[in-house]
Amino acid sequence: MELNQLVLCKQLYNEAEGFLSRKESVAYGLAVSVAQDAVELFLRAVIKQLPSNGQKPPEEFIKCMDYIDMAASGRDASRVPFRARMSELNKARVNFKHYGLVPNEVDAARLLGYAAQFFETGTPQFFQCEFANISLADLITSPEVRQKVKAAELAEREGDISEALGASAEAVELSALALLSRLQPREAGFLPKSLKNILGWDGESEFKRYIGDQFERANRASLTLALSLNMNDLVRFRMLVPSVHKMFGGNFVRHQRTHSSAAPTADDAIFAVAFATRYALAVDARMPTDRRALPQEGEDPLANL
Repeated sequence: MELNQLVLCKQLYNEAEGFLSRKESVAYGLAVSVAQDAVELFLRAVIKQLPSNGQKPPEEFIKCMDYIDMAASGRDASRVPFRARMSELNKARVNFKHYGLVPNEVDAARLLGYAAQFFETGTPQFFQCEFANISLADLITSPEVRQKVKAAELAEREGDISEALGASAEAVELSALALLSRLQPREAGFLPKSLKNILGWDGESEFKRYIGDQFERANRASLTLALSLNMNDLVRFRMLVPSVHKMFGGNFVRHQRTHSSAAPTADDAIFAVAFATRYALAVDARMPTDRRALPQEGEDPLANL
């Protein structure tokens, strides 16, 4: 499956819907143009998985559909769905891009509806998955983190704000732990004997716990900066989601924060899921893929972040 291309198709289609929602004349043309780009990219993903017939894949939109239909050899289940409507979408895109003819809102909405029908039918037809379930989370490397983000997405779509926030928090925690475990020493430091004598047994334990908490806060903040993420987004995320702690068995314990008396909204859930996705992908981009990429003795493990 051409997963990267399918994810990009979904992102492009979402961008097209964003242009449509702007309620501006030129934006309607951009919505149609970007939606057609998404469909064309999808067609090229389909062509990539077809057996080679010795011919170079076509460059033109209509010929891409011809190529796929020819490979179908008369099997309706392998032909391009809604072909006439996709041709209409392509014509509207050509009229906008080459002749400056901007569709009105009604036509743009209708054409985007055609694109949505195409993806809803074509994705399971050619790739055995649902278009609605495709997201940037599919690109996350860690199966455990990806599962958490997918669970958060599902909860958000179903209106379960609490679960969306909780699963997002767990996804970020898993991602952070994966990277921090590469950077932090395995053994905790020892307190000087003179300080231990002053603190006593109970005091030493409390002091270590306090210092550990402070280091943990500093590590998470520093990690966000190293990942080139917006610190304001991290602050908002931390205020929205419950604090989570991973137990030895792998399960998580959630504790609701009390920063605000206002109940989280659907927009808050959307933000949290999006932040968790960005965070996980940023960690992926900086994780070594093999042992040769791991920092060697004497090297600064933060140097390449």
